Amino acid sequence: MLGDTFGGAARALLRIKRTGTLRGVRVKGKSAQAALERLGKAADVADLVSEARTAPSSAGKLVTAARSYATSFGLGTLLYGTYEHAADALDSHVAAGALAGAAHGAAAHVTGCESLPKTRAAVAGLLRGVPRAAAIDSGEYAVLFGSYAALKRRLTGSVEEPISAHKQGRTLVFDARAVAAVLGAGGAAGSLQAATSQLLKREPLQLRAILKAAPLSGIGFGAFELGNALARHHGGGE
Repeated sequence: MLGDTFGGAARALLRIKRTGTLRGVRVKGKSAQAALERLGKAADVADLVSEARTAPSSAGKLVTAARSYATSFGLGTLLYGTYEHAADALDSHVAAGALAGAAHGAAAHVTGCESLPKTRAAVAGLLRGVPRAAAIDSGEYAVLFGSYAALKRRLTGSVEEPISAHKQGRTLVFDARAVAAVLGAGGAAGSLQAATSQLLKREPLQLRAILKAAPLSGIGFGAFELGNALARHHGGGE
């Protein structure tokens, strides 16, 4: 689904829009669009600052940024894709979130290693950490997707199709209130996930980290739902 890819590339949503890939698509309501752009720019700047601090040279910066982006894209697509298919099969957003989280945790643990293990002992050591990583992410994402579905239903009245799209001339228009509701539900769910993560890892609760998770999670779910709305619109042949 297009939504899975958009969810995986959440932080790239506004980059894609600025290059013209989504030319002719806009959000109905200037305030909602401006808020979405500010959140996206803040996430982009934070990524670039982090990469500039850690990369030793210009070439190193590009390699580090490309690797980080590709990994995030792949893991995000895996997460949202697994969740969406599991939700249809299991008819439970909590269970689907737990399954998607387990897949994400295992993949993130393996791809997070600095270099490929070259000995059997190194491979065994890497694999030993997979169950714990999968279990933690399973709990986190059960909370994330379960709470998001509940909040989305409460705010928009729909779980499957919270954002509608229609044509005005040659422009595809989304309902600004629905977009804002999705961003709010996604943000709140992200904060709950961050708190759950700290509890599962037996870390002290850090309010700053909990609040910081909200905008990025909101962007991720916003991208996911906008992608699905685009897929429904074009799939319906409107």
